[in-house]
Amino acid sequence: MKKSNRIRVLVSLLILALCQPLFSGEEAAKTPEKMAYSEAAVKNYSESMKIDNEGVVESAIFYSVKLKLLYPERDTELIEDQLKVLILDGATERIRYKAQIAFTFISNPTMLANIEQKNYLDINDELFQNLADELENRFLVNR
Repeated sequence: MKKSNRIRVLVSLLILALCQPLFSGEEAAKTPEKMAYSEAAVKNYSESMKIDNEGVVESAIFYSVKLKLLYPERDTELIEDQLKVLILDGATERIRYKAQIAFTFISNPTMLANIEQKNYLDINDELFQNLADELENRFLVNR
């Protein structure tokens, strides 16, 4: 990996780590400090989705959904714009699939109402499985 790519990956991982306080104590009130973090997180996650590293991109998609789940009122236009790019031009099918699911829910936050707010981890796909199940249930119910 080129030195510049390594630096970009490390910076992206640092950005993701710095936004982690948003998700600690998810039942806690939305303090002004957490709201400020969420504002910075929108920009950071959007930028992380541009990195040429699949793990960083997937993690940014995951945390973007989690952000919207916890802060549905937060403006996420930057994230939505980058998800649109990933839907069409994502490096892998997995990224394009997750971007599509994430975009569906982030752009329609009322759809997140049935998704359990818990401490999802980005090392497994439980959150995305729950989102996919919710989409499937909506389509089956609307037939």
